[in-house]
Amino acid sequence: MKTQTIKTSKLAALALTTLASLAFTGCLTTPEESRDDKLAQVAVEILPASVSPTRDLRLKEMMVTLASDAGDTLRDTITDMGSLLSKNPVRLNAADGSRIIHPLYALDPAKAWTVSVKTLDARDSVVHSGSARTGALAAGTFRNVAMPLPARFAAYEAIFALPANMKGATLKRVEAAVDGATACATEASADSAHLTCDYLPVGNRTVTLSAYGQASSNGATRLLFKGAADLAIAADAPTETLTLGAEDGDAGMRVRLGRVGRVTMNVVTSGALDI
Repeated sequence: MKTQTIKTSKLAALALTTLASLAFTGCLTTPEESRDDKLAQVAVEILPASVSPTRDLRLKEMMVTLASDAGDTLRDTITDMGSLLSKNPVRLNAADGSRIIHPLYALDPAKAWTVSVKTLDARDSVVHSGSARTGALAAGTFRNVAMPLPARFAAYEAIFALPANMKGATLKRVEAAVDGATACATEASADSAHLTCDYLPVGNRTVTLSAYGQASSNGATRLLFKGAADLAIAADAPTETLTLGAEDGDAGMRVRLGRVGRVTMNVVTSGALDI
């Protein structure tokens, strides 16, 4: 019986020593920490451009694709609720008005990566898009990738005003077309009209403006003025003063066209563009 007691005590002591050793080792290196040491931390600083100095479209989601040259692909979606993959909390449409989104991803440093980002609005229109390379990565290191996203659209507005000699005339509808496709239109019932276009595609475009109305109080509604011009559409473009040609050969109608929040009818006639 004495010999059996000694053997049992030795086994118990050995078991306790083994458990303590395992617990101590677990405190030093957990499986998650060991894996992170073998990855590179890549923060993507995403700055979507504004569509106008005084106006921003509310974005529905931001889609981030991380593709390695070896064929691996990670996909993240960032919304008002947060991110699917980012290791730090990020949200779209921040309450403080900040447009910068800064997700953090853990990537395999043995591969080269391309980060592609696009944003969608409530209509599922792609408002911004862009891509960037991470550059060479190393295990356990941190890399910041700056990605300014240009906007594919600019928010414009136009103010139409009938010539002073058209007493009794009324505007009924004004519209803008870009490269032959109607971009925006609005109804009117006065001698002036205000048209807002949130989705004018940026770049060199042919813009056509049309104004419909009644030439007299009892006249039929018809096309009164129309004109087209080649313009550079951009969120930082200057305001244009355009003169639309009259359909009946009379004096043309002056229109101010530019970025939302930057258009007034205090027009300087010099530099006006007849269209």
